[in-house]
Amino acid sequence: MKNPRVGIIGYFGHGNAGDEAMKDILLQEFPNSVANNRDKIEKCDAYIIAGGDLIQGFSGLHLPKIWDSITDEPCYAISLGVKSGWEKYEAKVTGWLKKFRKVYTREQESYNILNKFIKVDGVMPDLVLLADAPKDSQNYPIIFNYTDRPWVNPDGQFEDIKKNIDSLEVGLAEDFDSKYAKKIVDYKTFLSMAKSSKGVIGARLHAVVMGVIAGVPVAGIAYEKKVKKFCDRYEIPCFEYGKKNGKLIVESLRLPKIDLNLEREKIKAVLTEIKNDLYEKN
Repeated sequence: MKNPRVGIIGYFGHGNAGDEAMKDILLQEFPNSVANNRDKIEKCDAYIIAGGDLIQGFSGLHLPKIWDSITDEPCYAISLGVKSGWEKYEAKVTGWLKKFRKVYTREQESYNILNKFIKVDGVMPDLVLLADAPKDSQNYPIIFNYTDRPWVNPDGQFEDIKKNIDSLEVGLAEDFDSKYAKKIVDYKTFLSMAKSSKGVIGARLHAVVMGVIAGVPVAGIAYEKKVKKFCDRYEIPCFEYGKKNGKLIVESLRLPKIDLNLEREKIKAVLTEIKNDLYEKN
């Protein structure tokens, strides 16, 4: 294909910081691409499914219309995550994924699960690690990103952390963080603020990722397993949600053990592999 129309598919248009970052990154990486969300899948020459917990127990797949829209077009999946509960859709999911030319997961556990059924091409770092934004002109205290999901704050953890820290509460998505955030921002604004801050405490995965990109001290609160997995990968302090351990969290903030340039090169290598397959072999 000389100039294929590439459909970038994900949970776009719903204010989720990580998904919006993935969309922007891939639209820039692939010329003549168009973003598709779960509600409308445009007919394209090829498709790239961009990250997230797309395989889980709610419907077998977070974006079922994606899979039903694809016929014989070249398809690729990157930074894919698997959550418990997907097993009842195992045959259908793996049947779809067997048609894909490339499948990359975002961490080893998802790789191990899927590789029992299909050929998985490898594990890649979180695609959002390619995101960037200029440093803000203003200086900020610790940026504290929490979430108002009811199971995340069962024992006053939010209030306990606030008592132990000079912080600015910032939410990455209105549908998650409005109760516990003084300011709701998009991912580019969050990243700019993080670069100009003393550090980041995040309960959302991509709040922690933005802290890593910003190069400031970081700590995570694992309201979901994916936060813990990411923190373990880069030796970031990570704490259980719902425990009154604010002082310990604040004191634990430290720089992550990551070579960001190397991780970005790994991501670029996967994108180059897809480009070579898409543009040269067709």
